[in-house]
Amino acid sequence: MTSILLSFAIALAVNAAFFAVAAARRTDVVTDLSYSLSFALLAVALFFTGAHKVLQLIASLMVIAWAARLGAYLFRRILRMKVDHRFDEMRDKPLRFARFWLLQAITVAVVMLPVSYLLGLDNAPGFGAWAIVGVAVWLVGLVIEAVGDQQKYAFKTALSGDEQFVTSGLWRYSRHPNYFGEILVWWGLFAYAVP
Repeated sequence: MTSILLSFAIALAVNAAFFAVAAARRTDVVTDLSYSLSFALLAVALFFTGAHKVLQLIASLMVIAWAARLGAYLFRRILRMKVDHRFDEMRDKPLRFARFWLLQAITVAVVMLPVSYLLGLDNAPGFGAWAIVGVAVWLVGLVIEAVGDQQKYAFKTALSGDEQFVTSGLWRYSRHPNYFGEILVWWGLFAYAVP
């Protein structure tokens, strides 16, 4: 239970710090970066405050790998775009802007719950069938998310005036394969933590 409370505290602290920077500078550059960085910091902090079983180390590394990939992609994207128009209506309204950051912090802590719980166990189970299934689902999700993000990035970079939506690659089969991939990542981590 301590690891879960610690997750909420760390997520709130990280997002509050990034909110302070974003609000003071009226910038969107750190917004998405803080999302993935929150997960990575939680994975590191919770691992070092709990037991150090191999199963727990692998869970932390899975979260860190996903967060590093997503964070690098989102940071590269915002540097190219310069502004995130989702925040146009709230960037100059600190209380409204703060609400976004609070929701992001809560989302991070809630999504991390299975991993936070696992990292807080003193007697974590060994590597079994659930862990293998979890790693497999996580890996499929990571690949789908990365491919979907790259396909959309390539499409947006070469955007012609007549096409509005990506209709090739994974996007031919799903409106948002990158989100589907992220969902699989977290379901894989949930399955991994089930025992």
